[in-house]
Amino acid sequence: MANKFGLGSLSLETKKPNTTAWINKAKPYFVDQIGDTLQGDLDMNNFTITNLKSPENDNDAVHKKYLREQINSIEVKVDSIFFRQNPRFSNKFNAQKVLQFIKKCRI
Repeated sequence: MANKFGLGSLSLETKKPNTTAWINKAKPYFVDQIGDTLQGDLDMNNFTITNLKSPENDNDAVHKKYLREQINSIEVKVDSIFFRQNPRFSNKFNAQKVLQFIKKCRI
């Protein structure tokens, strides 16, 4: 069973033993909404994750807008691209032709 949100915040102190037993049995499959750590995969069941903040750490998730901004900010100066051609493979790759093609495709 995948982790789901919601049950992790239920209190384990109830007056009904059956309810407490059920909560104790189900609790490993749910996470608290604040500060809990998953012990397995999280199945979003085709739902979305929204309102992610911009990443601060290397392992933070990113939202689509942030990713697109980062990709669009990459600039490559075609004139500074350097290809090193290996003489053994000269019949398979022609660096000059690749540079000519890239220069033709400039916007």
